[in-house]
This record gives sequence, structure tokens and C-alpha cells, in this order.
Amino acid sequence: MKKKIMTFIALLLAAVMTMSTFTFTSWAVTDNVPAAEGTVKTDNTDEKKTGQDNAADEKQAGQDNSAEQTSGTGDVKDSVEQDIFQNRDDSSVDVSGYNMTKKELSNVTDDVLEENSSSDLVGVTYETDGDGTVSTMNVEMDDELSTSLDELDAINEASDEPLSNDEMQTVYQHYAELQSYYEANPDYFGIACPYFTSKDTEASPIGAILSIAGIPQESIGTENGPSIQDVDNIILGFSNALPQYVQYMGDALFAARDQALAQLDDNMSDLEKLMVLSDWLGNWCNFDMSAIMDDQNSDSSSDSGEQKDTLIGSTAFGALVNRKCVCMGYTAAYTYLV
Repeated sequence: MKKKIMTFIALLLAAVMTMSTFTFTSWAVTDNVPAAEGTVKTDNTDEKKTGQDNAADEKQAGQDNSAEQTSGTGDVKDSVEQDIFQNRDDSSVDVSGYNMTKKELSNVTDDVLEENSSSDLVGVTYETDGDGTVSTMNVEMDDELSTSLDELDAINEASDEPLSNDEMQTVYQHYAELQSYYEANPDYFGIACPYFTSKDTEASPIGAILSIAGIPQESIGTENGPSIQDVDNIILGFSNALPQYVQYMGDALFAARDQALAQLDDNMSDLEKLMVLSDWLGNWCNFDMSAIMDDQNSDSSSDSGEQKDTLIGSTAFGALVNRKCVCMGYTAAYTYLV
């Protein structure tokens, strides 16, 4: 199992590197302009030094004056982050101890959500006292994100080397970034359907991701199952791969989509349109039997040096651009067209 996980991560990285082109050319520009001939250069060293010292003193004073303010805000920021992500069972949080106005706490919360790639996945409202200070913060988290974080916690608890709360917060951010990117680009990925987030699972988004990697859900939490570090690396692999698909295969995806939609007629009923798209897709792409064979022989194939991007066959890019995919890629492509 561990070998299979590492192989999948390696394939994702190989795919990203294959599609990417890097240019490592840098030029150093030096602004050494000599004084013009005949120009008298005045030595203002002492004056400059005095000015610099004054500026430095003022800057240090400003830093000292704001230190107490920023440290207090930083403490609130850490607490808000913990209230939203670590203490998810409490949708209503007592924040009266922060002694902040709605605007002040809202600014802190916005920063926390932005830093955790969750601005579009978490909603927050506030209740204030008569004096205008916020007494209660109400948190509403996206269902898929909430379920995913619960799964990540369960995997972490079953790992031989579980991560700390701070380290898990980074894992949360990685997954939220992936979900946010996917949902923010429906032109390329369509609208996420239940099949995508529950493939071979019981409504388990993380389980669906692991299923694409060939890791069965029943292995989660077992001795030979994936660790939280493995899962985090797989999530990062997806996050790196999907933008590459968009950048290098996006135009080809649109071309295939337009060709499919050109088969439709305004006089068709909805059912007829669905059947036409199904027929077109069935003729357009082929089932990637080699991917199944590679999965069945993963131990031997991983030693052969052959590296294939197994993720793309589970997406609409595999079905519509590469014209070969596995069942999940076919479903993703059909959902995308519909």
C-alpha cells in the first residue's frame, strides 16, 4: 500500500513537470552611474547619517507603539482560526472576551478565511451587545469542507505519526485550496456532482480522492493505510496538476465541448439532448483498459520505470482531450457537457 501511494504521488509530480516549461534565465542590472565630468560632488555623509538615524528611531518607536496592538490582534486571530476550523462542532461561538466591534472582528475573520483558502467556503455572522461589541460569532461551513476536515482528522488520529493542531491547520488549508479551485472553475471542471465526491465511498470527499489514487476507503485508518502525510501529499499533487490541465489543455477541452454541443438541436427535447450527448461521448472516447491493467499490476509496473498520469483519466480532460479515460472520467465528461 505504501509503495502504491508513493508511486501515485510520483506520477502526479511527473505529469506536472512534463506539462510545465521553465525558463531559468536571469539578468543582473547594476545601476553604477559615474558622476559627469566637471560635476562637483558634495560630501553630505554626516547629514545623511543624522537623517537616517532619526528615521530609524521613529520607525522603532512606531514598532514599539504598535507591538501591543498587533500581539493582541494576533492572539484573537489564532483563537478565531481555532474556533472556525478546530472546534467545528460549535457553530455558535462566545467571543465576548475579544471586546471587539463587528468591523474589527470581521476584519480579523476575513484574514483568517483568506489565509486558509476558505473565503467562499465558510460564512460568518455576528451578534452584538448593546454597546456594539460582538458577543457571538455564528459559523456556517460548507458541508463538503466540513466532512473532508472530519475525514482528515480521522486519518490523522490513525496515523503512526499524527500531526499537531497547527500542522493539521496547514493540511486543512491545502484541501480547502483544492476545493476552492475546483469549484471556482466550472468552465473547465463543470459542476461537482455527488458521484465525484462519493466515488467508491459513503459520501466521502477524501475517500473519493484516495479512490482515484487507487486506495480503497476501507484501508483508511488501518495499519497499512495512508498516513495523514500521504493524504496531504496527494491533495497537493491534485492542486498542482489541475491548473496544469487548465493551462495546457484548456483550449482543447473547449474545442471538444463545442463539437459535442454542436450535435444538439433546439427542436430536441431534454431527453433527446441527453441521449445525443451520451452517444457522441461514447463514440468520442475509449475506455482506458491499460489504466486498469496498470492498477492491477501496480507493484510490477512501478518498478518498470513507466510513468503515466493516472489522474487525468479520471477527469473530463482525459475523456475529451486525450479521448481515453476510466469510468469516473467518462462520468465527469458527461456531467461537464450536460
